[in-house]
Amino acid sequence: FHHFATKDELYREALQGVLAELGSLVSSGLGDGDGATNFRERFAQSTRAIQEYFGKNPVAARLLLREFVDGGNALAQAGEAVDGLLKTSQQVLEQAMQAGIIPKQDTRMLVMSTAGIHLLFFALPEVTSRLFGADVFGADLVQARCDAALEHVRRVIGAA
Repeated sequence: FHHFATKDELYREALQGVLAELGSLVSSGLGDGDGATNFRERFAQSTRAIQEYFGKNPVAARLLLREFVDGGNALAQAGEAVDGLLKTSQQVLEQAMQAGIIPKQDTRMLVMSTAGIHLLFFALPEVTSRLFGADVFGADLVQARCDAALEHVRRVIGAA
């Protein structure tokens, strides 16, 4: 309580920190440069960075999923950060569509589909660890997830 008056304030700050970090990682997909090759490289870098972030921050995905499912007060107060993350994600996809890099489609649906790909693997560590027979946050499994998530997201958005 040295920095925060209540546990709720600390929780909201933690949630906003996770959202800000993810927003920054998604924004890296906007970077400088044109062309399909550059987009694919930036996209791959951003996707890997998000997976590595969740792999290094075991509570982050779980915190987000809990808040998204519960629709709690912390999420309402972090609304700007959520909106920024959603908007940035849509912008990245819209730019790629306008450039003809990926097929035109509903960016909102793509954002939600890719969010699930990024989030659930790490938000459900007991299930994932049971399925793989290994620690979901172990370096080898995190790297394998980076590769798989990139391939899955590429297929979903049509950038294979």
